[in-house]
Amino acid sequence: MKKFLSLMAICAIIFSANCSRIEQNNDPIIGIWFQSGTEIISNSSKSTLRKEWIFNDVYLGRYHEINGNDITLQTDFK
Repeated sequence: MKKFLSLMAICAIIFSANCSRIEQNNDPIIGIWFQSGTEIISNSSKSTLRKEWIFNDVYLGRYHEINGNDITLQTDFK
């Protein structure tokens, strides 16, 4: 029983040490680059895809892919 509790304690330490969090990116924005394009799906409907890179002053940024009015992809980068 003592070995089992020791094993459980070691597993708990390993699992809690492996949890990583992405730092929140709230620094002032120094520039925004974007690329947009329109794709015609059928005779009456269009789809707009916008790619957006937001840069701030600590060499970090955020990338968005916006399809229509919905954000389909959002990630931070260094």
